Amino acid sequence: MSDKEFTTWVVYAHPADYPTKYVARAWYSTRQGMVKMGSAGVILTDTLEQMHEEMEWKGLVMLLPMPGDDPVIIETWI
Repeated sequence: MSDKEFTTWVVYAHPADYPTKYVARAWYSTRQGMVKMGSAGVILTDTLEQMHEEMEWKGLVMLLPMPGDDPVIIETWI
């Protein structure tokens, strides 16, 4: 990530690629409005509590999903 990118972590509950896990994926937004998923930005946990601990350790703040988000998206952290 460069200093011109902003990282957002999207948390998914049991997505198709990890059906038994909670998954957080890093998404990078640039000042130009481009959004891309980071190749190394993935966190896997067994419980939502563990995921919250990971995100809080990073000093992030949770946002609830937006209407129209995919049902597996349960929260976003900035």
